[in-house]
This record gives sequence, C-alpha cells and structure tokens, in this order.
Amino acid sequence: LTKPDSDPLLSAVAATLDSLPATAQRRRVGVLALQPGPTAGNFTTYAPADWLGALSRSAAAMGGTIVVESVDTLAALDAALASDETLALLNPYGEWLPVPLERTMDQQIDRLVAFMEGGGHWFEVAGYPFHAALRPAQFYDCSVPYPAAFADFVHLRGTGGGQLAIYRRQPRAWEPWAGAQDPAQILAPGRLACGGEAEGGWLQRGFGIYLHPGDSWTTPPTRIAPNLSAEAALADYAQINQLTRPLADKMDAATWAKMRDSVLVYLAGTLAEKEAATPLLPLPTLVHFADYLKGGFDKEYPDHLPPHPRFGTQAEFARWCAELRAMGHLVSPYTNPTWWCDEPPGPSFIAAGRDPLLLNRDGRPNRELYGTNPGWTITFWHPAVRAANEETRRQFTQDIPVDILFQDQCGARSWHYDLNPASPTPTAYIEGLLSMVDEDARVVPLGTESGWDGVVNGEVLLAGLSWRLTSHRPERHYSQAYDRSTWRTYPLAQRLARENCVLMMHDLGQFCEDDATLAQCLSLGFSLSWRVGAAALDRPGAQAWLGWLDRLQKSVVGPSLAQPVHAFEHTPGTNDDGLLAATYGDLELVVNLSDAPRATPAGEL
Repeated sequence: LTKPDSDPLLSAVAATLDSLPATAQRRRVGVLALQPGPTAGNFTTYAPADWLGALSRSAAAMGGTIVVESVDTLAALDAALASDETLALLNPYGEWLPVPLERTMDQQIDRLVAFMEGGGHWFEVAGYPFHAALRPAQFYDCSVPYPAAFADFVHLRGTGGGQLAIYRRQPRAWEPWAGAQDPAQILAPGRLACGGEAEGGWLQRGFGIYLHPGDSWTTPPTRIAPNLSAEAALADYAQINQLTRPLADKMDAATWAKMRDSVLVYLAGTLAEKEAATPLLPLPTLVHFADYLKGGFDKEYPDHLPPHPRFGTQAEFARWCAELRAMGHLVSPYTNPTWWCDEPPGPSFIAAGRDPLLLNRDGRPNRELYGTNPGWTITFWHPAVRAANEETRRQFTQDIPVDILFQDQCGARSWHYDLNPASPTPTAYIEGLLSMVDEDARVVPLGTESGWDGVVNGEVLLAGLSWRLTSHRPERHYSQAYDRSTWRTYPLAQRLARENCVLMMHDLGQFCEDDATLAQCLSLGFSLSWRVGAAALDRPGAQAWLGWLDRLQKSVVGPSLAQPVHAFEHTPGTNDDGLLAATYGDLELVVNLSDAPRATPAGEL
C-alpha cells in the first residue's frame, strides 16, 4: 500500500534530497524498480512504486529542480552510475543489491563507491543492506513435495508436438487406519521438480523412503504414456487412482442443493454481533467462522469447545447454529485437528503429554509456528490424537450439529518422516492424516484448506488453490517468480476434482472482495466467498456487494458446480494476467483478468 508522504522515513529522504547540492548537470534521482523484479524488498515498509510516487510528488513541490525516474533494468542502473547527471540513486530492496551476472558483489560495490566519490549519492532505505546479490535468473526451476502438490503427475509437450505423461498408480482402496496392518500399501510421499540449465531442461520425480541397510523397497507403479494429451492422461490418472466419488454422494440432496446456491460468508464478530446480522444474510448462505475457538485462533488445539468467553456461552452458540440451519443456511465452523498448540497447551495436550508428538529423524518433536503461535506436529496414529479428533467430531455432530465441518490444513500439509512408535512406518504421516479424513467424512461432510488428490474422495470443499494466481497478495503472484511469458494457468485441480469437490479461494485470507478477485474466481470455476464483520453487514455497500455475489452464485456459478471442464485457455498479457476462456458444464466464460480493455472474437471486454 502506498504510505502517506508525511511518513517520517519518506519525509526524511525527501528532505535529504532537497538539501543535496543539485546542479544544472546533476539533477536526476533514480529509484530502482527492476522489471521484472520483486514487488518489494526484505525488511522494508515500502515498495519501489511507493518511493517513486512519494519522491515524484516531493520533487514537484520543490519546483521541478530534481527529476525522479524509474531505473528498471541493470543496464539502466549501470548507465545511471556512470552518468554525470545522476544526483542520487535509491535502493528499496532491503537486503538485496542488484548485481549483473558477470559481476561479483564486491565489484558492484566498487562501482557504487566510484559513483559516490564522483559526487553521486546512494540511498539504502531498508534493512540489512548489501547482504545478498539480487541477480537476474538465467534459468527457472520449480520444486514441490507430493503432497502438497495436487497430484503426482507430470506432462511434457515438446515444441515439435510430441507429448509424454508420467504419473503414479496408487489408489487407496482400504478402510481407515488399515495401513497399520499392511504398511507396504500406504501412500508413498514424494517430490516433483523441474528446471533448466545451460545443457537443457531437466525433470526429477522422487519418493520419500526410509530404509535400513539391507532393506528393499518397491516404488508404486508408474505409468509412462507417450503421445497422450494432458487431458486424456489426467482422466486416466483419476480412474486408476479411483478419484471418482461425486459430490452428490458426500452429502444429502438438500444440503447439496443449498451448497450450490450459497456464497461462503466468513462472518466475523462475537456471537451477539452474528445473531444481529443473521437476518441480513441471503438465503441460503454458507456461514463460516473461527472466532468461537476456546483459546483463540491457533491456541489450545486440539480443544475447540467450549467457546471463548468473549464469544458467548456454548448453549447460546448451539442455539444460534440451530437457528441458522432452521432458516435454511449452512453452518461450517473452523477447526484444526492437525497440530497441537502450546503457550498455553489445552486440556487434551496437558492430559496426554508429549507422547502424541511426531518425532523427526533425530528423535526430537517438530516445532511449528504460525504468526506468533507455537505448537507441535502430531502423530495422527497416536490414540490420544485420534481420541481428541473424535471428540471434536462428536461435539459438532451431536452437541452443536453443523452441516460442513471445516478442518484446516488437512489438504495443505506436506509430508514428514515420523519416528513416533505409534506410526506403523516412518513414512506413514500422510497415511494417518488421510485415515482421519476418511473416517470423519463417513460421519459429516468436510471442508479443508487447499487440497490434493489424496483428499478428493473425502472432502466436499477445497478452499485455497489460488494463492499465487490472484491480485489479493501481489507479492505471492507467480509473475514475481516467473516471467509471464514462461507460464500459463492450467486447470489440473479442476480436471481431477471439480466433479468431486467445490473449489474456492482460501477460507480465512482470500475472498471475492473486488472486481479483480471476482474475475479470478469466475475464470477458475470457483464457488464465491466473502469476509465481512457482522457489525458492518448492515452498511449499504456491504449489502450491495453481498447481494451481487449471491445473485452470481445462484444464477451463474451454482448451476455449473460439479460439472466437468470442457475447455480452458489462458492467454497471459505482457504485463498482466491477460484473458482466460473456460467452459464448465454448460457455462461458457471469457474473463478479462486485467483492467485493460481487450478485444475478443465476440467484441471488446
């Protein structure tokens, strides 16, 4: 966000520039804003655009003596350092100093010294300068574990038209927790990686195994399919791995009908505020919330109830949930069964002690930290962990019945080695998580964060598959890691899971909050969602936006949910996300993903 020009740091830099001895020759001030480059540096409050805007306004106020301009390439930086017209250069990248490939860090600093000795000025305006070189990427690479990669699937298409698909066959066709009886059958985690180098491109596909000297191990069967399109290969992948359970089989017909028509609304506030706002919700709404949690967010897990005293009593909470359901809404509270928090620990953690904690290969528990909230990775196989999860499931099916139990991180966690004695093998961590999901899904419909193919048959809702594709967090966008000319969006998750799960943005931190994010949701075939404070829901702007989302959900989005992807084509723009055309069932969409007008065969968007 652009900071006010009255901010002390911006003001101090502007005042310093104003005091410099500008001459008729030295009057140019450059702000490093490399294209393509990082949106912002490390340990800094301001992005390059903030500095450009603030200093340009300051220069104008000085009467135009100084000219502020963007330095957007390394060649332009070299030219500015060598120019007698450059009064000052400002580096907003924090730890990073931009350095060409052919130069060392020391050689680049020598150029800065020569520039300053010759009368120029160099500003470092963020933390820990000269810590690391920011260099242009010669070759890209990508590496991701499976899970959390959505599928153990790779498809290559050559410039000459040849195609090759590589993917595993490892269906889960046994009862929850049966992997303890046959460890050889449990899901083998892995890793996918690809990249380029001077000699050409490379691809790696590995497995996470744990063997003692003299042991043997057999990989899951792998299918190598030449001349098979990505679409055909994904259809085969879904069949041989039995990703075939449709949404309509995971909930009763009435719940499914409501879910199609419901915007997920994260309704923030106390119970009293939620109750006051309830009449303002369109019917039906999928009502989601986390502020009831016993110890607060990411506190005291695995214990979720009774509600925090600031929220309301358990009896009041139960009454409100029952009223929502009686009105025709769907209720989906946030829970997180995947880690145990301390500082302070909850009652279940105190009672069980540290025995349920996952043990790394060094025999020590695995520490986790989310924000300022610490805790520990757990062993899903441990009796205390299973008992704690069963109690949460019982509470939200008997004490306070809900429609969809949201279990955070079940679709987002990567794999760990686990040497806890309760785990049947050191590689059974993910199999334990999947057993928990499968067991719970037989009792109550489930939602989770992100998602991958292992949870597709158990979950009804996958929330958060678009972190790096939307404008919500520009610094996370794929264009910050890879030039837009090198990638395009492809519907792998949609082709594998759209007929099995409802897909949407993240349930806590990413919503349809403006036209840009709404356009992304529509293009990706997502169900719609929004976050609003209950106390603010009566404001005209809030009512208008929620009403618009509700109308789109009921008339456009809902009828296409659980329908297959028939067509999908993303055409990136030069400096923006471009155009995306897709067909989901009978719904045909052409979505402009930028603010710039675009011409299509049907006319201008």
